Amino acid sequence: MAGSVGRRLGTAAAWLSDALVGSDPGLLRLRNGAVAALSVSLAVGLMVALAGLEDQPITAELLGIVLAMMSSTLVRDVERRDRMITSALLPVAAAATSTTAALLSPHAWAATAGFVVVMFLAAYIRRFEARGTAVGMIGFIAYFYTLFLHAGPAQLPRLIIAATAGIACSLLVREFVLPERDSTVLARLVPAFRARVGAVLDATRAAVEDGELTDRADMRLRVRLRRLNETAQLIEERIERTGEQRLWPGLSNEALALRVFDLELATEEVALTAARWLKRPGPADEQRRLVRLLGVLRRSVREGAGISADALSAADRLAEAAEGRPAGALVKAIQMMARTIPRVRPDAEEEEPALDSPHDEGEPDETPAQEPEEANAGPPAGPRWPQPSPTTRQAIQTAVAGGVAIVVGNWISPDRWYWAALTAFVVFLGTSSRGETLSRGGQRLLGTLGGVLAGVLVAAPLSGHHALSLALVVVCVFLAFYLQRVNQAFLALFITVLLALMYGLIGQFSVEVLALRLEETAIGAVSGVLASYLVLPISTRGTVRDKLAEFADQLGALIDQAVDVLAGERPGDGLITAARDLDAATSALRLAARPVSHGMAGVSGRRMMRGWVRAARACDQYGRELAQVCYPLGWIAPVPAALRPGEPGQADSVEVLRAGCALVGAHLELLPAALTKSTGRPTGSAVPLFDEVLTRALTDPTNRALRHALHYLIRIDQTLLAALGNRASERLDQARN
Repeated sequence: MAGSVGRRLGTAAAWLSDALVGSDPGLLRLRNGAVAALSVSLAVGLMVALAGLEDQPITAELLGIVLAMMSSTLVRDVERRDRMITSALLPVAAAATSTTAALLSPHAWAATAGFVVVMFLAAYIRRFEARGTAVGMIGFIAYFYTLFLHAGPAQLPRLIIAATAGIACSLLVREFVLPERDSTVLARLVPAFRARVGAVLDATRAAVEDGELTDRADMRLRVRLRRLNETAQLIEERIERTGEQRLWPGLSNEALALRVFDLELATEEVALTAARWLKRPGPADEQRRLVRLLGVLRRSVREGAGISADALSAADRLAEAAEGRPAGALVKAIQMMARTIPRVRPDAEEEEPALDSPHDEGEPDETPAQEPEEANAGPPAGPRWPQPSPTTRQAIQTAVAGGVAIVVGNWISPDRWYWAALTAFVVFLGTSSRGETLSRGGQRLLGTLGGVLAGVLVAAPLSGHHALSLALVVVCVFLAFYLQRVNQAFLALFITVLLALMYGLIGQFSVEVLALRLEETAIGAVSGVLASYLVLPISTRGTVRDKLAEFADQLGALIDQAVDVLAGERPGDGLITAARDLDAATSALRLAARPVSHGMAGVSGRRMMRGWVRAARACDQYGRELAQVCYPLGWIAPVPAALRPGEPGQADSVEVLRAGCALVGAHLELLPAALTKSTGRPTGSAVPLFDEVLTRALTDPTNRALRHALHYLIRIDQTLLAALGNRASERLDQARN
């Protein structure tokens, strides 16, 4: 009895650990929240001490606390040296804008005009990526806070000292107290990856146990597969940043990336073959045996070990009995995954590549030089009105939105208009289209509404309890930045609660103040959305079309590289990188399409956009599986016999294969235009050409890799034809049949 209870408690603890680790891969959000909270705590103590030295109220020093909070997450450069340089530039930006605001403060209209100029410049320098965003945001905050205080030149020393001290607090915490080391993050990401593999298996096992894939179960499985892919991409990014520093002694980081990639694809294959089995479930005994196998596989993931010999024997018997049926394919996928799981563990060792590679080491691996685009370009087009760059366009939109928000916000409240200006500025952060701006504005407004309600419930009872209120301020800072990446609404919610607590501490809390914050936030959000739609608008569909073109380019490049590998013209060691580039393009497409496929911006055309995203995700999956099949060829394993140079009929097979891939490339070229207009009928299916090569490959068992590669190429072509034929709203699992 005690042993049974102990096992149950152990299982529950393991499940809870998987849930916590998997919900925040690498503990990146936890660190963001902790850095922000600790920076604010340190800054509060330091600012109180600075104010006490001068026997002055802490009003001016509050700027240091705000900048400590903001700079804790704004500095995002990859290299530590770059982060130090950015941190050194932040006080300079704060001093420059604070000085400008203090000099203009006596002249209301000049100060307001200066505010609009600062908003424009802060948005414009986002073209310098992470550093420009950080410097611009800190400069903007320092300007409006100085203006809000009506500070004059006499107060500038206190403001500049406070700003510098606050940013220094953030630097101290971020780089020395809680430093982010890529190797440490990578060590946390691998368990998170395993936890998300387990989450996919849990959802798959539950669906098989129920005997049907309901809409709810289908959505749960899709969400968990997407999260699995996101975690795998995080591992790939960290591996690129760590360089030669190994996470595990016996395994290079490149080999680890490949094994993570293999386990990700094996997990997806189990989930997808289970979905196909659920369309035509087998008998009850078969269902029970599959559920048991999936349970064994789940335990194997948790323990990081292979499944037992008895389980393998049971899987072999079931695979033999279900040969030719969906259950057989599912069991084979389970067996493949069982072999992959033990390869992703700390004591794993690297496998030596085979030495009998057909690739000639004596000859450099060169690809034919391509003509520059300018050489083949047609005559230059006629004169066109110059189009501003994306950052210039957004800077103009931000300035217009800020000007409108200041005027209307000042009309509502001469003392609180800065909330409207702040909202108008931040709704453009991280957006590239008017749909994204609309979504960001809606999230901020929704979060502020929740924060007003929560602020009334929390701040009012705590009036007069200063210690508890200060503790909750730190908690709000932590939660705001911990949940910021989940949804921007959480940031607005907890910052609003924080403001309510702060007003309670200084004896100015009232429901009217919080209601006014909601009004000003609405003014800023509406101003930003209107500016994004009316001033040099960037169409969401245009952005999606550009991302779709990038996706098509990446998929086409991967297919071209895979064909070269199959033909023995290059080794396949670069295909995993190509597959990750395709992953990144797919993720960018999904994010760009989200305002249309979800939320307020997607009332019309939502189903069509979701169909395009599903088709792209299906092609992404097939492309990555194609990369996995071709990766070992030419350096670990020999190229297929049917395409091996010197073999009879090799040239004809390669020519037919390239002709089929050329048709797939033609279909890819149609994708961006097909999003917004009819493109006519596609150029024809490539399936007959691939079938011709497949027929030649069937006679030789060494052509197994070629047969699998052709299978994925056929699936890509069929999915593209379905999308171009206006049937892209089909479910992803239907596109896989």
